[in-house]
Amino acid sequence: GVMKASGTRITPSEREALLAELLATRANGADILEVGYRDRGGAGLEDHLWLWDQLALGGLRLVGTGVNDSHGGPERWRGTPNNFLSWIYAPTPDVPHLIEGLRAGRVYFGDRERFDGELDLLAEDGTRMGATIVTRAERVSLSLIARGLRGDEEVVVIESGRPAARFAAPGASFQHRHVLPLPAGGPAFVRFEIHDASGAIALSNPIHFLRP
Repeated sequence: GVMKASGTRITPSEREALLAELLATRANGADILEVGYRDRGGAGLEDHLWLWDQLALGGLRLVGTGVNDSHGGPERWRGTPNNFLSWIYAPTPDVPHLIEGLRAGRVYFGDRERFDGELDLLAEDGTRMGATIVTRAERVSLSLIARGLRGDEEVVVIESGRPAARFAAPGASFQHRHVLPLPAGGPAFVRFEIHDASGAIALSNPIHFLRP
């Protein structure tokens, strides 16, 4: 990431330069981007999300994770802006299964103090969050799945980097259908976020759509 003096915010031109560098180097071969940071080197969560989304539109589909950068003691992240962590879908919590879950993008991330639920995406063909689907369809239907909400949150649907829909979470658990029109050429994706009064508190990885 771009490191800046404390209190200095990253500028739009610096964001663009970082995007260009990561696209040119293919993120130096990385598969994962630490997206879930509220305050890191002058960049906020919105900056990290913008970079993640723009990389995907540029053809570099990185798995997003949440980070707290907590070192040297238990739960030092409590009460700090950087208190995100990642949840990985895996049959057992052993290293090979966790790595496979990460590799497949079967990951969601969020604020551990404000969220302890589950997020997932499901495409019509049964494909789930993290997948890349090659299709000739003009539009696709997906289900947004959430469990374990507190009941006062808002859901924000992101289509290819832009907010496409916002609605109050309909209870502690829900499955919401969303239709995505696909562009004639180029990539598209859907991911979603759970917000409370503090902002985004939980974020899914996307399902990506490519043309043949």
